[in-house]
Amino acid sequence: DIFFGVMILEAILHFIAHGPKLYFRDYGNLFDIFLITATAIVMIAGPEMRRAAQVVRVLRLVRLAKSMQGNPLIKAVFDTVALSAPQVANIVVVLFLAMSMFAVVGVSSFGATKFGGRLGTQANFSSYPMAMITLFQIMFGDE
Repeated sequence: DIFFGVMILEAILHFIAHGPKLYFRDYGNLFDIFLITATAIVMIAGPEMRRAAQVVRVLRLVRLAKSMQGNPLIKAVFDTVALSAPQVANIVVVLFLAMSMFAVVGVSSFGATKFGGRLGTQANFSSYPMAMITLFQIMFGDE
């Protein structure tokens, strides 16, 4: 894994640059050592530790977020996304309501239609959940 190698190289360079005394005082460096150890254990154990591997991946994302906090430009982008989240949530609710209306119309109009070229087990209007999935597939061009 290339990213694992980069993480080890970064930890070694930090250790050389700061020395052992200062290196182990920083909690961020201790977190890096924990991630390296956990990743190595998961890589050695293989597929038996699938759940632990998922946890380690999430923790690696936390490390990435931690390293991004120092950059003011990236912090401004994240602040902008956080400020616009309520408006995006409103748009998602309106989209869900519109899709629900079309799903109900689809079930009432095409619920008893026989399967053919485009309607089948993967895309049909036989029930509300299947109608929502079918509408999603139509919106995004999924086959």
